[in-house]
Amino acid sequence: MHFEIEKKDLQEVIYLAQTVAEKKTNMPYLINLLIEAEDDHVSVYATDLEISIAAKAPAKIVVKGKATVHAKYLNEIVKELNDLPVTIKSQENFWVQIQQKRYQSKLQGSDPHQYPVFPVIGSCDFITIKASVLKEMISKVLFCISNDDTRYHLNAVHFERYWEDQQFHIKMTATDGHRLAVVSNSVDKVNYGEDNSKLNGVIIPRKGLNELNKLLETVDNSVELAIEGAQLVVKHKETVLLIRLIEGKYPNFLKFIPQKINHHIIVPRQSLHSAVKRVSFHAHQKSKSIMLDFKESKVQISTSGQEIGEAFDEIEIDYKGVDFKATLNARYLLEMLSADNSELVDLQLMAPNSPLLIRIHDKSNYTCVLMPMKY
Repeated sequence: MHFEIEKKDLQEVIYLAQTVAEKKTNMPYLINLLIEAEDDHVSVYATDLEISIAAKAPAKIVVKGKATVHAKYLNEIVKELNDLPVTIKSQENFWVQIQQKRYQSKLQGSDPHQYPVFPVIGSCDFITIKASVLKEMISKVLFCISNDDTRYHLNAVHFERYWEDQQFHIKMTATDGHRLAVVSNSVDKVNYGEDNSKLNGVIIPRKGLNELNKLLETVDNSVELAIEGAQLVVKHKETVLLIRLIEGKYPNFLKFIPQKINHHIIVPRQSLHSAVKRVSFHAHQKSKSIMLDFKESKVQISTSGQEIGEAFDEIEIDYKGVDFKATLNARYLLEMLSADNSELVDLQLMAPNSPLLIRIHDKSNYTCVLMPMKY
């Protein structure tokens, strides 16, 4: 293998691939990238056996072939090179040489024929969605994913596709049992007929979403999504990301969303966020519990503890009902309020000790639910 490639093109494909390559593994070849020189381009592959990525870049091919090289080391070397063409060629005993003008280095590789075969993508039914929209959807639910490794199906996001009002939508849901976030959006282009019975929900693992986020950061237009077997397929130009889905049944999260609302409060989001953040410095370091005391036209936020002391704050709100109190986890509430930058949010609940429903004012595509605490 021997080729010449622009540093910028090489760096782009290596950046995406090296984050997928396994860092700690008893299978040494998974810490490597597979590089293959073909015709007028170079293909770079990486996998940890759960997530796989393939990316292509134009190159001047001198000798076709393939080699493997340590993902992290190659990425660090290429980052420091000048913005000039780079020459890469394989040598005996699986060594790989990187050269640019007077700079030259060698990295030990491994037998490229032992590298896992990249899965073949069939004729999927893709949907097209703007990268910015998908990235925003992920950010609105990612913080609700469980960190409990024993509940593997909650260490993920539930992903649905469905028709509604003659438009095709996707929905993402995440919960850790203490809180829930649901976000939906219409998509730009679909290849599905209007039959929801064939569109089953799937479970996407947290690591896969993190890798998808990294890909979306490099995209300024749209990406294509499809479900093929037990994999989520994401395509953008010459890059393909494959994420193995989690098998199992996701909880019936709809039962956590209150249907009867007796208290409806409209709150300035930033004012509430700032007040909760100020007061939460004094909250118990483990429970992070704070009290919200709702009164006509105002809410008082307070907490007290033996560790740091006590704090109190008050902001104006749009509320005309009876007085009531609710005890909540300050960190969870702050994360929910930070997930959107709207001016106003709606706080809704049935009773003081019932789940708190948080929605963007005058919008229905984003819903958060926060379970109450004992004060």
